Amino acid sequence: MENSQININHQITCSAFNEPVQIALFKQHLHSLLICDSNTLLIIDSRTGDLIHKIDPRSLGIKTIKAFTIGLQDEIIIGDHHLHILSYEGKYVRQIIPTKQQQIVDVDIHIAHQPPDIIPTYYKQQHSLAANSDESKSSNSLASKGGFYTALCVDVNGLLLAGKCEKDGNAHIEIYHNHGHLLRIIDSHSQRLRRPCSLAT
Repeated sequence: MENSQININHQITCSAFNEPVQIALFKQHLHSLLICDSNTLLIIDSRTGDLIHKIDPRSLGIKTIKAFTIGLQDEIIIGDHHLHILSYEGKYVRQIIPTKQQQIVDVDIHIAHQPPDIIPTYYKQQHSLAANSDESKSSNSLASKGGFYTALCVDVNGLLLAGKCEKDGNAHIEIYHNHGHLLRIIDSHSQRLRRPCSLAT
C-alpha cells in the first residue's frame, strides 16, 4: 500500500485558544466553527480565526460539557446530566425534559444484531403511546438512573441521537424528535455498549 500525503489547505489560530479538544460545523453560518476549549464554547470565524462569541456554560448552570453538537437551525445542544439547547448567540433556549416525565412513543430493548431502521420507522409507522405497557415501564426504568450524556449528533431529518452512560455502568442511545419528544431507546445487547464517546449518522 502506497503512502498517501495529506496537505493542509488552511490553518487558523485564535488568541482565545487554550486547549481546543472538539470542533463542530454550523449549517447556516457557513464560516463559523464551534470549538470546545477548557469547558468553554468558542465560535470562531473559519476564515480569519477571529472570535465571534464566547459561551461560558457555567453561567447558564451547566457545570461540565460532556458532549455537544449543532442542530439543523444552528442551535447548540449540550449534554451533561441533561440535554440543553442554546441559540447560536449562546442564549439558553430550553432543556429537553427528562425521559421519565415523558410518554415514550416507540422503544427497542436489547437489539441483538442489526440496528433498527430508525428513520423509516419514525416517518412511516403510526405511533401508539405505551404509557401503561411493559415496554414503557422498562424504558422509564432505563431513563431514570441518572448518568451523563457523552455523545450527541443530529441527523439530516433533525432527529437527535444521544448516547448516555448510566451510573451503574450501562449505556444506551436515546433518539429524540426535533421538538424534544423521546421516540426510542436503543439498549445495548449483552451490555456491550459501555461508554459511547462519539455518534455519527
